[in-house]
Amino acid sequence: MTIQSKDATKFTKEANAAILKELPFDDKQDFEDAQRGFIATVQGDGIYNDKGDHLIWDLKSYEYQKIGAPCPDTINPSLWRQAQLNNIHGLFKVMDRVHQARNLDMGNMTIIEGDTGLIVIDCTTSDETAKACMKLYRDNVNKKPIKAIVITHSHTDHYGGIRGLISEEDVKSGKVQIYVPDNFLFEVVSENAYVGNIMSRRTYDQYGTILPKNAKAQVDDGLGKGMGSGGTHSILPPTYIVKKDVEDIVIDGVTFEFMQTPHTEAPSEMIMYFPQFKLLLPGEIITHTFHNLYTLRGTEVRDARMWWKSVDRMIETYADKTEVICAVHHWPTWGKDRCRAFLELQRDSYKYMHDQCLRLMNLGYTSLEVAEMMVLPDALGKKWAMRGYYGTWNHDAKAVYQKYLGFFDMVPANLHPLPPEDAAKKYVEFGGGSKAVLAKTKEAFDKGEYRWAAEIGNRLVFAEPKNVDALNMLADIYEQLGYQCECGTWRCVYLMGALELRLAAVGKSANPTTSTINPDLTNVMDDEMFFDFMAAHLNAPKVGDETIIIDFEQTDRKTTWALRIQNGVLNFHKDKKYPKFDAKVKLSRDDFSHLILGLDTVDGLVKKGNVKIDGDAKKVQRFFDVMDKFTLDINIMTP
Repeated sequence: MTIQSKDATKFTKEANAAILKELPFDDKQDFEDAQRGFIATVQGDGIYNDKGDHLIWDLKSYEYQKIGAPCPDTINPSLWRQAQLNNIHGLFKVMDRVHQARNLDMGNMTIIEGDTGLIVIDCTTSDETAKACMKLYRDNVNKKPIKAIVITHSHTDHYGGIRGLISEEDVKSGKVQIYVPDNFLFEVVSENAYVGNIMSRRTYDQYGTILPKNAKAQVDDGLGKGMGSGGTHSILPPTYIVKKDVEDIVIDGVTFEFMQTPHTEAPSEMIMYFPQFKLLLPGEIITHTFHNLYTLRGTEVRDARMWWKSVDRMIETYADKTEVICAVHHWPTWGKDRCRAFLELQRDSYKYMHDQCLRLMNLGYTSLEVAEMMVLPDALGKKWAMRGYYGTWNHDAKAVYQKYLGFFDMVPANLHPLPPEDAAKKYVEFGGGSKAVLAKTKEAFDKGEYRWAAEIGNRLVFAEPKNVDALNMLADIYEQLGYQCECGTWRCVYLMGALELRLAAVGKSANPTTSTINPDLTNVMDDEMFFDFMAAHLNAPKVGDETIIIDFEQTDRKTTWALRIQNGVLNFHKDKKYPKFDAKVKLSRDDFSHLILGLDTVDGLVKKGNVKIDGDAKKVQRFFDVMDKFTLDINIMTP
């Protein structure tokens, strides 16, 4: 991108400089822990795709973040510190038989040496980064075969690289077992498929996917360096689902004490303790940041009460016998006393957030007011691990409010407001027209009142989305707000906003065009999940009052489902016999997926012999024609 970023204003420089006086920057323990046990790292610019022509995981661009380098004035010093820690990358020895690949992807890969082979805990986000992590291990430790994969929870950065480690045949033959927590596949589908398209589009902004990696753009995401670019995401069906609340399983001679922790950081999640190593692996419930109770990309809000209770349960069950905490993001903690203190810090911080939000809510404060008032006490909030690098105290307080009271604050004006574009035009008219509103926006900007300036400027952009001066003014505002952010994802959201607005001002778009949903994901769905997913594609206004009834036989699954579109709704029933079908269709799930995702056509698959139609072929074509094909070409910063 050739769009020019601007310098920090005096207000931004002052705000960032003030952070240096507020926090204990002389505490270097995290840097010692993050570098402990280093063995080797990936050489060169980073991790490329198999062809070697696309950089998926960039290491070179972050070299300016080396330890000891001064903080640029366009970066919050607290975020700069976290970025330097997250830039310590490579393969590390945690203890004998336990290694981690860290910061070669958003998520860590933990590798445990069993009696005859390797047990891998979490697979990173993409096949390419997973493959690189395993190569690093095999080049420096041993070349034993993988015997099992354990996936801690239902987020892509923990399972998405699985095909970089093993093949589908490895699983089918029984060579490799895959262990997952209860409800894993359902939650993967629910979060990543049902609303996967818009979530993917929002993720693009949350992680600053196309931002340059420099001091005026993407710096760090708090939880790690970012999500990478253009990697291959995959998934394979599990072979063993851990269903019991607490379950001990011996995998290749290593005892795993699994404990379910659902509805915390993920709806399907589990932690594990290793008695022979005195090691606790707490999933993503424990990290070196205040985590998300709500994720900016969009998700169901997490339950702060369940979160702190799960940590408390860890303390009561494992703290007295834990000597190392080794998590799925960031660096380990060593020493029994430090481990206990770390767990207690996490528990008390999430409990404080939960309990004090409820207190303020019961006093009558609204979501925005609760968020503005929510500050952790120094005993919690000035500890580095509880700073808001990924989640924040502000938006997590709003999540607690939403969990208990929802979106409405009981103010009638907020019950049925005008849509943003309509309201914006009224506000601009009320403010004296676009020139007057732009002048007021510039006045607020010149005073350093960036939050207020953003409110005014956003109204003007939504009223006049082709007003170049308004687009550029709002971009300047978002940029300064981004420079001041301690939270990596907040910074990315603001700076992506600035980039998208500046591109819009010159008639260009930053929007991606293709969906990230792929047949790998749809093929692991059970039939009901798949048809629920399909139903969300039905364009009801387009189909109108038409009725279409088709009998679909999935030849590879040996299942038959009657699908009926009527009243603008897709209903589906297994083995149901209607008096009359418009057609009967035979196809595989993979071909079914390709049709829904717009990767192939009915005619094309019929010609290949992959789809067989008995009946009205035009009705079959019509069935798929009324299914929307989603793309990521969705405006966010403008109407």
